[in-house]
Amino acid sequence: MQSVRENPSFMRRLQAQESPPPWSALTGLGFVAAYVVLLIAGQIVAITLSGSRFDAPSPGALSVGALLGSLVAAGGIVQWARRRLPAPWIDRLRLRSGLRPPVFVIVLIGLGAAWAIDLVGVLLKLKGDDIVPPALSALSGPIGIAWILAAILAVVAQPVAEGLVFAGVLYPALAHTLRNNVLASVVVAIIYAVISAAFLSTGAGTWYAIIQPFLMVLVMSLVRAYTQSTQSAIVARVLFGLFFVLTALISSRSG
Repeated sequence: MQSVRENPSFMRRLQAQESPPPWSALTGLGFVAAYVVLLIAGQIVAITLSGSRFDAPSPGALSVGALLGSLVAAGGIVQWARRRLPAPWIDRLRLRSGLRPPVFVIVLIGLGAAWAIDLVGVLLKLKGDDIVPPALSALSGPIGIAWILAAILAVVAQPVAEGLVFAGVLYPALAHTLRNNVLASVVVAIIYAVISAAFLSTGAGTWYAIIQPFLMVLVMSLVRAYTQSTQSAIVARVLFGLFFVLTALISSRSG
């Protein structure tokens, strides 16, 4: 019986309730709205400064705009946590790694999930000609400043910002409200997919506007639920970004 308690089943661990966060689901939704506003503002600034057209922005402007919005959003959450949450704020946001599984397993899960989701899109012919999401379209071009900024966005800025907003703040509040971790993970993924379709993926097909974002954030949220660690969720999201970079590199070389 002791070994059973020490090694609970997958579903029991997935549904294990955390202590409630010191903020409400409404606060979590407020941070989601702020993230969207910051991304839109970043795009406006980048497109204006680059001289691109708003109806046909350059790949570099899209990457820079999303990079600016992501950095401000991540910095804003950290400052809010440091000033408003009871110390230690890192523990309140669950930014320490979970006890199990170890980080290298999360890396394998994230990369495997990214590859499997992409394979589904290819086999079901849902991807079309899109290689990467619109904000990362600079990755499909030659390696230069725009490509490097898009890679930083894909592997660092966007995963950290989205991990903090959706896995660090929104998920635990919804899990406490709904009393169901899997349901909370699905709701987080739906919210992200709706936002992606409405604001974040202009010009994308159905795959990168709705389906892939939903599945990506569902994986990130389920990792957050299972490990009870925002850090682990961010690592899983980083691997999706790394997959985008590798996909673009392989596509450019094979072409």
